[in-house]
Amino acid sequence: MTPEVNRRITAPLASTGTELNYSDATNVKLVQSFFGCTEWNALFPDANSAYTITNLYRAIAKFPAFCNEVNSDTGLSLEDSCKRELSAFLANVS
Repeated sequence: MTPEVNRRITAPLASTGTELNYSDATNVKLVQSFFGCTEWNALFPDANSAYTITNLYRAIAKFPAFCNEVNSDTGLSLEDSCKRELSAFLANVS
């Protein structure tokens, strides 16, 4: 199996266990660098109390490939790729 095929198979898989220490995850640190409480509250002022920025970070930590990959065809940096991926996700769940 080529590395690209392996990546496509494993990228959507969730990590096992709970994500209580979500802030240690590389992809969460990246998201936290540009998307925090202020942005969350501005986008979702009437969100149900179950939907918090903390729970978003926990969910991101469960999926290590989320906001942690660069498509070399786009020429985007990891941060810009992550912003695009996060935007698409939030657009779908809003």
